Amino acid sequence: MIRYYALSVLVFSVPTDVLAQEATFPFFPGEVIKPFNIQKYNKITSQVFDSSCGAASVANIISEYYRIPTNELVILANMNIHGDRSEYSFEDLRYGVEFHNLTPVYVATNYEALLELKIPVIAHLRLLDGNHFSVIRAVTENYIFLADPAWGNVKLTRTQFEEKWLSDTNEGHIMAIISENNINTSDEYFGLKNIDKSIYMIFHDFR
Repeated sequence: MIRYYALSVLVFSVPTDVLAQEATFPFFPGEVIKPFNIQKYNKITSQVFDSSCGAASVANIISEYYRIPTNELVILANMNIHGDRSEYSFEDLRYGVEFHNLTPVYVATNYEALLELKIPVIAHLRLLDGNHFSVIRAVTENYIFLADPAWGNVKLTRTQFEEKWLSDTNEGHIMAIISENNINTSDEYFGLKNIDKSIYMIFHDFR
């Protein structure tokens, strides 16, 4: 049963094959440099289809935070979808969550409550081309850090995020994925102290 609760990037001129892998440079002796295109999608399940951001977000949390092997296609296959659909809801996503013996919890809440989060959650956003789902990895008073299946690791200002998240009632919707068993979660996946903040830049084109 589903429960509802109210509540100075450096640019290097390097061969293209280097851009797809880690590399070492003589002016950073002993350090391994990860190209930005790799860092941007670090720990992210990228969406394969135009409308599969929700399934990719679910797969992201389950595989990266709960360390349960899965992927977007597995989630889609278990979402009990009938007919040609261009958008999905939290209710659709729950089937992919429950397939992995986890519990989806839908929450209507505000930004202040997000500051108290202890686990990553999926936020429902409204972009210019329709509904969108993205994973919240960290929150501060002024910024929110997302693992987005389309855009990669992005940082939005609070204003940017609220414009796309809050409804007319000044509440936004999120879905938490809860484990009722003792699963060894990844401490590196959630929280401002744990994520690699160096890969995040203010993202102005999140529309």
